[in-house]
Amino acid sequence: MHGFKYTWSSLYAAFNETPELTKFRRYVDLWSWILNNQVSDIEKQLKECNEVTADVVGRARDNCEFVVTDYHRAYADEEHPQLKPKMEELVRLVRRYSKDLMLAQDVANLPEQDNVFARYLANYPGLLVNRLYGPTKEPADIYQEVPSHAGTCSLKSREDEDFVTNLMLKHLQATNEWRQGFIDRVLRRPVREKTALPQYFSLKTIRTIMHIIAGVYVPILFAGSLKILSSLESESTRIVVLGLLCLLLMWSLILLVPTLRRSDLFAIAAAYFAVGGVYIGAKGLDRH
Repeated sequence: MHGFKYTWSSLYAAFNETPELTKFRRYVDLWSWILNNQVSDIEKQLKECNEVTADVVGRARDNCEFVVTDYHRAYADEEHPQLKPKMEELVRLVRRYSKDLMLAQDVANLPEQDNVFARYLANYPGLLVNRLYGPTKEPADIYQEVPSHAGTCSLKSREDEDFVTNLMLKHLQATNEWRQGFIDRVLRRPVREKTALPQYFSLKTIRTIMHIIAGVYVPILFAGSLKILSSLESESTRIVVLGLLCLLLMWSLILLVPTLRRSDLFAIAAAYFAVGGVYIGAKGLDRH
């Protein structure tokens, strides 16, 4: 294709659209090696500065407690210019080390790739060329591991989702096959052959589906609660049923709401019982 044996535009377009799909090496071992070498350079330069400082102040080099940090740099420019290049080189080495140390920390803290996207990338069509990772021509094993290898990272992590969404993502291929089979049966289309990489639901689509489910389920739950309570004659029975309905509400929250705290559950349960208690009390007064 225009002289290129392989093109990766579709892969990079997928990376651009879904940063969670990216996978790169951290090279923490090489970062550690680089930083340790820089420490060695700093210590060597520091020793030279200390020795020159000892010569300047007329102290013996061996076991001298007078070091470069005891010497004000202004004097190096004015009275002892031979110290200036040594100090400048020491400052340059320390700054280089500090910048690389912070950069290495940023790399080490990059998120691990989520299993859903790791599995998707591992099955990406054309990713391997002669059992090598196509874009870099290195062994592909590390890019195909699920869960992802500890030495790899992604540019973006997946946000916390609710239990049901995570369950759908975990069984994404089965969910997609069920969805496609249902559509084919409804439209009476012939069964499609499985491809190497099925067209899965996108994460955005799954979130939209969950929003729709929650938007329908919540009004039905609360309206149904009032209907059930209003149809009961015994006040004690209403209290028991209110407790069961609150239990259903709690499990609904656990399954459908991400990052829910236990304090939130207690607050929502208290509010639900307060409203339900007022309703039960009002019904009791109506009977009298």
